[in-house]
Amino acid sequence: MSLKMNPLDAIDQVWTAIKKLQELSSKVKEANIRMAIADLMEKAANLKMEIASLKEENLALKKKLEGQDDWKQIEQGLSFAHGVCYQHKKPGENGPFCGRCAQMEHKLIYLGDMPRVVQDMYRYSCPNCKAKY
Repeated sequence: MSLKMNPLDAIDQVWTAIKKLQELSSKVKEANIRMAIADLMEKAANLKMEIASLKEENLALKKKLEGQDDWKQIEQGLSFAHGVCYQHKKPGENGPFCGRCAQMEHKLIYLGDMPRVVQDMYRYSCPNCKAKY
């Protein structure tokens, strides 16, 4: 039978045990024991910080995965023509969007019109990645 314990709670329990050892070591004159307990306390503190960091990273990855699921739904309503992306499921918000940003970054970035003097070469420019279409 496997007991699931919050890693931070486990570290708190280890920390409490280390504190008791520290109290007991104050009665012991051996420097080696005191040094070993101090080292153990430092390692437990580092482990606690690492676990907190991993929990934050785990939460960020979960949010990123949820975003990928959302993107899959959006992507089904996209079409591409000459590198430009259009969305047909939302009236009034159909594009043009940057095809590169849509495919590489999973972002719908509206394309801005190029100045008239270069519109014979390019019609749109992406404000995010600077691609020209």
